[in-house]
Amino acid sequence: MEETVQVKDVFLLVVLGSGKIMVVTENVEQLIGHSPYDLMGQPIDFLVHPKDQEKVHSYLKLPEDGSTEPVYKLFQCRMSERSLSRTEPGRYVPMLVKGYFRKVSSNFSRRVRPRFSHPS
Repeated sequence: MEETVQVKDVFLLVVLGSGKIMVVTENVEQLIGHSPYDLMGQPIDFLVHPKDQEKVHSYLKLPEDGSTEPVYKLFQCRMSERSLSRTEPGRYVPMLVKGYFRKVSSNFSRRVRPRFSHPS
């Protein structure tokens, strides 16, 4: 029998090199309070602390050597956690970001609409 590993403090974002959020798993709401519907199509800067935005954008860039191989990256940044109160601002919490970054065709963003996904 195959075992499924449950990871509870993880959510998935698919972000274009331009910083546009294209796919969001619905558990993002449980973890940082943002609705996946509110995040889809937004720039990643919507979530990332202003002092971390330049660093995050540098990680979203791929090497310009023409390689099409995925590149594994691991970094930390602060992301906003939505406040339960509408009158108080949310706070920024440290996040560990890891994943494979790869080049996609230039018309990818025209073919794929932003959407949210159920975590498996």
